Amino acid sequence: MSKNGYLYYNSDKDVFDALHSRKFGSQVIKEQLKDRGIIVSSQDTKDTIIDYVSQLFLNYHDQVFIVETLNNSSSRKKYNKAVLSTNMSDVDIATVVDEVKVNNSQRLNENVEITRQKDGKAFTIVTTYTEADLSKSVMSQKLTKSSEVYIWEDESGKINIRGEQDRKSKEVIEMIQDKIKSEDESSESYVIELSTITDSIQRNKFFKILISSLDDLEVDDVKHVSFSIIGGPDIEDDGTLLPHVKDLVLRGNSVLESSSFNQIYQSGYYITKIEWSAIEKKLNGEKIDFSAEFSDTENCMDFNCAPLRFYKSKNDGTYQTASNKLPNIAISTLLEKIEKAAMCAHKTIIDQNTPT
Repeated sequence: MSKNGYLYYNSDKDVFDALHSRKFGSQVIKEQLKDRGIIVSSQDTKDTIIDYVSQLFLNYHDQVFIVETLNNSSSRKKYNKAVLSTNMSDVDIATVVDEVKVNNSQRLNENVEITRQKDGKAFTIVTTYTEADLSKSVMSQKLTKSSEVYIWEDESGKINIRGEQDRKSKEVIEMIQDKIKSEDESSESYVIELSTITDSIQRNKFFKILISSLDDLEVDDVKHVSFSIIGGPDIEDDGTLLPHVKDLVLRGNSVLESSSFNQIYQSGYYITKIEWSAIEKKLNGEKIDFSAEFSDTENCMDFNCAPLRFYKSKNDGTYQTASNKLPNIAISTLLEKIEKAAMCAHKTIIDQNTPT
């Protein structure tokens, strides 16, 4: 803080702490230094470069670069979805969306923008907000984030609401659902959850149906499976740690074929998260990684899913080892396939466990 009490600047320690974030590789810092006309040796380590940079006078643009880099999220977004049956018209839904914008825009450090399609049957709500976390280093304490919620009417006239798996999106979705319910008490909301299914075999069956039901895709491999168990382990102690563990994770290739998976599967554990790869059923189809999980592992609620990345095919029929980021249009298309498969799997499990 300057002596007049009005101007704030980040100290060398603030810069030092910020640059040690995993978001700053040595090459990223070198490129920024090059823009300032400073060349460092290719032999210099990241620690050496940070020691040097943190002692420099950083201008406004340098500090903006650091904060923006810290703001950029490299994590892959996951999405959840709700489907509403309602008698409300397109105009009524548009009014609800506008009310959400008005309510949230009144909050401090929060801005809401709405994009409408020409037919008036689809909306995108983008909320930009500032979140403080005083447990982090100074330059990471105040970060600008954004979340998106998509609303559209499908061919059957139902309202679909898809949001990113974050706190802000959940708030917006809940607000929309509450407003629609208050205007139309006959409206019903459908979400994927297995809280009423307490049999581990049936919960596992949901994920098996899901990964094998994606349109125009064939399962290639399962790379990650997380397990939990209802009420805690209740099996005989065979000298392994298994009877004493509530949550388990298996990672690697061919997880479903491993002996560990079979032991866990037969011991009353159920799947709460799965990551798998699938290959497009077409000539030179790409291999795509997917993820699906219940964030509430105990009750199998708060379902979310995402296409993660893809691998280009090679001439010999194999695939590149380096993954590629999926374009937004591909993410949207693949999300529809996962959601359709998940709804199909959910309906199958519910129908098979509902008394006739």
